Amino acid sequence: GVSQQMFAGMLLLASVNGGQASNLCALIACLDVPLSVLMTMSTTLSGILATPFLNKVVLGTVVPVDAGGILRSAMQVVLVPICLGIASKAAAPRLCTTLSPAIPTVGIVVSVLVVGATVASC
Repeated sequence: GVSQQMFAGMLLLASVNGGQASNLCALIACLDVPLSVLMTMSTTLSGILATPFLNKVVLGTVVPVDAGGILRSAMQVVLVPICLGIASKAAAPRLCTTLSPAIPTVGIVVSVLVVGATVASC
């Protein structure tokens, strides 16, 4: 069997939302990016309630969740970039069309830098 600590870790990991990487993968694969963003936001916001609830039901203990921090993060990582993208497309549609082919590469580079900086600070 799996130890209690390992089980708790797997449960917490399963409670984490999809994140920005799934949206980037949807873009690169020419899939439905708005649907991917919607699903990412849904799992992020539902995780505020679902994570403590699942941990209480399954593990018998409550894991505190910083709801304000999650909402701030969702605003910074999802809503602000979407609003900037919509505004950019409205203000400079030709520029956005010209830059569009480079966006997946830029997304990958930024993701690698963010993950690298996070791992480097550990």
